[in-house]
Amino acid sequence: MGFVLISFGLLVYIFYTTPLREQINDYFYDVITRLTPADSHHADDVLVVEIDQQTVAKYGNAADSTLAPEALAKLVDIVMGSQAKSVALLLLYNVFDYEDPTFNTVLRQVASDKRFAVGTLGYNSSTPSLQELPSNLQALGSQVHGIETLKVRSNSIVRVLPKSSYRGSSRDEMLPVYVAGQLGVDTADLPSNYRLEFVKGKLPVLNANELLAASPAAAASLLKDKIIIVGYTLYKEWPFGTADQMIVNTPLKGEVNTHEKGEPITLLTARAIENLYHGHWLKPAPSHWQVLQTALIGLSFLLFWALDSLFVPLLIVFSWLALLTFHVVLFRHFHIYLPLADTVVFSSMAIILGALTRINYDLKRFANAKVETEQTKKIASIQARFLDRFAVELAASNAEILQHLEKIPAPPDATSLSARTLAAGLRSCQEFGEYLRSIQQFSQTQNTSSKEPLERSQVDVSEVVAKVLARFDTTVSERGIDFTITVVDDLVVSANANMIDTVLFNFVSNAIKYSPKGAEISIKGERLADKKIRLSVSDRGKGIPAELQERVFEKFYRIKDDDVYTIKGTGLGLYLCKYFADRAGATVGCESAAGQGSTFYLEITE
Repeated sequence: MGFVLISFGLLVYIFYTTPLREQINDYFYDVITRLTPADSHHADDVLVVEIDQQTVAKYGNAADSTLAPEALAKLVDIVMGSQAKSVALLLLYNVFDYEDPTFNTVLRQVASDKRFAVGTLGYNSSTPSLQELPSNLQALGSQVHGIETLKVRSNSIVRVLPKSSYRGSSRDEMLPVYVAGQLGVDTADLPSNYRLEFVKGKLPVLNANELLAASPAAAASLLKDKIIIVGYTLYKEWPFGTADQMIVNTPLKGEVNTHEKGEPITLLTARAIENLYHGHWLKPAPSHWQVLQTALIGLSFLLFWALDSLFVPLLIVFSWLALLTFHVVLFRHFHIYLPLADTVVFSSMAIILGALTRINYDLKRFANAKVETEQTKKIASIQARFLDRFAVELAASNAEILQHLEKIPAPPDATSLSARTLAAGLRSCQEFGEYLRSIQQFSQTQNTSSKEPLERSQVDVSEVVAKVLARFDTTVSERGIDFTITVVDDLVVSANANMIDTVLFNFVSNAIKYSPKGAEISIKGERLADKKIRLSVSDRGKGIPAELQERVFEKFYRIKDDDVYTIKGTGLGLYLCKYFADRAGATVGCESAAGQGSTFYLEITE
């Protein structure tokens, strides 16, 4: 456990001193973004007028992917003549010639309409050739703004945008922030880097070709009350290295090849304006939310492991699915961003710690259980030996008493008190001997762990039946029991003689006990198909309900009826029958119906 805690400490140190925390947060932000269902909220307010390869082919130079300044001027004229709410014009320096006279005409048009804002890239002190704006752009004053991203390497994902853009040694509002402000949005409390909410589905896009070819009335209808973003959606190489790109990656795409599958900066700008205008950018959750989230999930996982359930892994998975669903709800309906990195790391440590604690507890419990089992076996063995020795001593004394009683001459008058007393003494000694015999056999089963089959020999069934019945002469005579014996001739079976003797003795003993006086008991020995021999004892007792016919072979089980108080028994006889039959590879069973008596049988396979 000490090694685990040291490892946890090292992990926490790495987590908070390296970019790992931010990377985990970004990963789950991307996952939740992709899990969030598509929504078209307020998308109709924003319209992207895209300049793509088709536009350049028709109104510019397809070879170097540039649009003719005259086409740009016409686009501006059309938009100026509409009732658009606001216009963001992305004039990237790698696709427009800032020195062209027609371009200057466009800029003058823009300056005359305060609905327009111009976006540019890369004017900062880190790029020597772009340390300041050209004079014609500077003339626009507050209408020109940057649209830089925080992307620092190729194919990386843009998740946040800066509120301000570098302009040499000063900072200026980014284009989306400026446009939102012009539309009446209060951006004073906007953080320096705000996180975008990306939703599945595209913003409404209008190809510049369609707008240039449309009639004035149609164009005015298309642009009325819209927030217009005009810009390139195709890729064009920069003339020099810069972190800013015309195509960027977003959480919806992942870290794919930017130039092939990324999102144009024009669409990213449109998303940012839409986020700010409708307040859908993701507000950071209060810091204590993250603490509560981490504590709740971590403690829940520890509690799961304490439940001692096989479903702990499922509970953990369901908890994470519920947590991700909660974050999707925060994204979609409340526009709140709650970081997950701390929760992931500390809940993972809680899972590991809980699992190790559970394993350690279970190992100790199993070890204790093993010790207790061994101690219980030792105690049971001592008890069994004591019981066996005790039964042997009592059996010897009982046999001696029975021997003396048998030597007493029977009184001439069988109805006299002395005759009845002598008969009762003989019967009691025989019954007591039967109990002691059962106890001895039971103690032997408890005193041995051997499960090997019993030795077999050739057993004459008729001889065993005669030997068993001889032990019941006194009882049979007193109760007037009549035996009907049907054993096929020369019925010899390869089996264990003691097993057959024990089973048959207990079957006959129970049949006598539970049969009324003067009843008939049937004993059969027969051959069955599949080389089986069946010995059965049938009585005329009350019978046994079907649901109890298997339970009567359980240890110490006796049917709870009036007979349990009037008929003596230990509840061991049938248990011993099943025990010895199982060891001999034989089968015992019961066939009975209420009020029709019972048949207990032993089946032996030759």
